[in-house]
Amino acid sequence: MKSTRYYKIKRLLGREVTPPPGKVWLGDLERSRPFCRSYGLSRGTAVDRVFIERFLQSESACIRGRVLEVRNNDYTREFGGDAVTGSDIVDIDPENRLATIVDDLRTMTTVEDACFDCIILTQTLHLIDDDGAVMKNLFRILKAGGTLLMTVPCISLVPRREDQGTWYRFYTDHGLHYLLGTCFQPAKIEVVPYGNLVAATAFLHGLAASELKPKWFEHEDPAYPVIIGARATKGG
Repeated sequence: MKSTRYYKIKRLLGREVTPPPGKVWLGDLERSRPFCRSYGLSRGTAVDRVFIERFLQSESACIRGRVLEVRNNDYTREFGGDAVTGSDIVDIDPENRLATIVDDLRTMTTVEDACFDCIILTQTLHLIDDDGAVMKNLFRILKAGGTLLMTVPCISLVPRREDQGTWYRFYTDHGLHYLLGTCFQPAKIEVVPYGNLVAATAFLHGLAASELKPKWFEHEDPAYPVIIGARATKGG
C-alpha cells in the first residue's frame, strides 16, 4: 500500500494535495474489474441519471403541449406535469406496449410534420447508426417554437450484450453542437456538459450515485463530462 501521508495532509488542510509520482494511493479503485457492469444499477441509481435529471429539471418549462419521448414517458410525466396536454411514446420495437408510435427515428414515416411541442431524447442517439437522419426527422416533426431536449453520453463503459444495443459513438459538447447545427439555427442551440472527474471515475467503476458524497455533484468540470445536455428550439 502506498503511503497515506498526503491524504492526511489533505484532511488537515481541507484542500486537494497532489502527491508526487509513486506516492498515489488508489485504494479500492486499484482493480481491473468494475464494481458493477450495469452502470451501477445493481447498487442503486446510476451516476449519469443524476446529471440527466438535473438537465431536464433546468429545462422543465420547455416540456409542455404535445410531448414525444422514447420507450416510455417517465420524464414527460415527472418534469412536464400539468403543462403536458398530450404524451406520445415512440419505439422501434413493436412489442413495447407503452408505445403509441412504432417507428424508426431515422425515417419516422408514420409521423406528420410539425406536430410536437417538445421532444425528449435521453441517452439514445449514440445507439443509432445514422444520427444525421435522426436529427433531420426530429427537426421536421417539431412545431415552430418547439424544443428538442437531448442528452448523450460522453464518458461511459461500452456494453457488449446485444440486448443493451450497439454503441456507435460518444459525443463532446462541440460535436453535439455541430450536429444540431445541421438543422437548427446556432442561436437556438444551447449545449452544456455535465460531470466532473470524481463522478466520471465512479461511473466507470460502476458505483451508484448514493455512494458519492453530495458535494461531488455540485460542480461541473467540462473537461470530464459524463453526459452532454442540449436544448434546441425550432425557429418560427
